[in-house]
Amino acid sequence: MTGEAALLELDVQLEFNDYLRFQYYEALRTQWGLIPLFLLGSAVSAVVFVISAVNQDSYLLRDIVPFASMVMLGGVFIVAGPYLTAKRNFWAKAALRQVIRYRIFEEHLAVIQMKFQGKVAWNKIRQVHETGSAFFVYVEGSGAFILPKHEFPSEGEISACRELLTVILGARKCRFRPGPIASHF
Repeated sequence: MTGEAALLELDVQLEFNDYLRFQYYEALRTQWGLIPLFLLGSAVSAVVFVISAVNQDSYLLRDIVPFASMVMLGGVFIVAGPYLTAKRNFWAKAALRQVIRYRIFEEHLAVIQMKFQGKVAWNKIRQVHETGSAFFVYVEGSGAFILPKHEFPSEGEISACRELLTVILGARKCRFRPGPIASHF
C-alpha cells in the first residue's frame, strides 16, 4: 500500500465476544442516561408492589402492572438489545469475520482486508477508547475499529500502541484510563 515502514502493524481476527463487548460498551456509553431512569422505575415498581401486597390493594396493583411491564421491557431492551445487534451484525457482515490488518503510519491508519484497502487520516479519528479487552478507534461519521488486546503479541506491544496513539492523536483524543465500567469490557 505504501513504501514506508509502518510504526505498528496488527492483524486482527475478531471473535464474536470482541464485537459483543464493543456493542455493550457502546450501548452503555451512549445510553448512560437511561440506566438511572430504569433503576428508578424498577425501585418505584417494587415499592408499589410491596405497598399493594401489604395493604392488599388490588386496585393499586392493577394500576402499577402496566408501568412495571414497561420498566421490565426497558430492562430487557437495555440488556438484550446490544446482544441481538451484535449477533445480527456479526453473522450478517462477513467483513467482521475476516482478518483485518491495521498498519499505523505517522500520517494515517491503513486498514487492509481481503476485499478492501483504505487509509484514514488521523484528523478523521474522533477518539480512541481503551477498555479492559480492546482499543476502540472511533472514526468521524462511522463506527469504530476494534483492536482486541488478545491480538497483540505481548503486553509491551499494547503499551507501545497506547503510547504511539497518544503521540499521534494527542492526549485529548485518547481515553486510556478505563473507568470501573469500561474496564469490564
